[in-house]
Order: sequence, then C-alpha cells, then structure tokens
Amino acid sequence: MGAAHNREITMQSMNTQRLFLGGLVAGVVLNIQEYVVNGIVLKEEWEAAMQTAGLQTYSTSGIIMLVLMTLVLGFISVWLYAAIRPRFGPGPRTAVYAAFLVWLLVWVVPTVYNSLAPIFPPGLMMTASVFALFELPIATVAGAWLYREEPAATDTGSGGFGESSMG
Repeated sequence: MGAAHNREITMQSMNTQRLFLGGLVAGVVLNIQEYVVNGIVLKEEWEAAMQTAGLQTYSTSGIIMLVLMTLVLGFISVWLYAAIRPRFGPGPRTAVYAAFLVWLLVWVVPTVYNSLAPIFPPGLMMTASVFALFELPIATVAGAWLYREEPAATDTGSGGFGESSMG
C-alpha cells in the first residue's frame, strides 16, 4: 500500500468558522445553479408538470423554503467533505466524493421513488438529477476550497485545499 494509505488518521474537531463559510458559499453557488437550471432552463417543463399534477406553482414562501433548503444542502455537502477529509485527504477529489454521496441521497433516491409512483414526469426528474450531478460537485468544491482544519498541536501546516495537498 502507498504512503497515502499508511498515514495515521487522528480525531480532531472541525473548524466551525470555516465550515460555516464553506457551507454558505456552497449553498449560494448551488442556489444560483438551481435557479438557472430549474428557474430558466427547465422552467416551462416544471410549470407543465405542476399543472398536470394539479399543483400550483411555488408561492414566495415556497421559493424562500427552497432557497433555505438548498443552503442547507450546501452546508451538508461541506460538512461531509470535512468529515471524510481525514480519511481521503484534502482537495477537490474528496469534495467530489462528498458531493456524489449527497447527490445519490438527495436526487437519485427521490427520482427512483418518483418513477415508482410518478407525481412528476420521470424524464424531467431524471434531467434535473443529471444537471445536479454537475451542480453539486461544483458547489461542494467551491465550499470545500474555503475549509481548513484547525491546526493540531503537532500540525506542520499541511491541510486545506490551498495548502500542500490537492488529493
């Protein structure tokens, strides 16, 4: 096994300030992407799907809830990055691993459930999921780039994205 597999993994607390900053950035980036994809590119398809399902388009309070939940997804993605970072190392690859897991849980699982009892057209759900497969890693990498571990007593300065390792 290579040196990367032999490094000792130590438990230390997450840098909550950097976690908050990275999560906020990831959430904002994800909200912008979601607006472009669902509010512009797929807008007509979503409106037709909502009408076919007998649902009204989102109210202002509904849109605010979607924005807040998307911010939460940004935080969850960066938290997951910080949680797996000691095992997989700092860098964009680890951020993509975190994003992929969140994508599976937040987009793929609901898309499969919807296909079994379709409320929305399965093709539209699949299209949104494919877009999210690209959106989420971009947002997570952006947020993870800002995350740095708090220096441990024996830390030599290696750590975050902009530092010595780009794993």
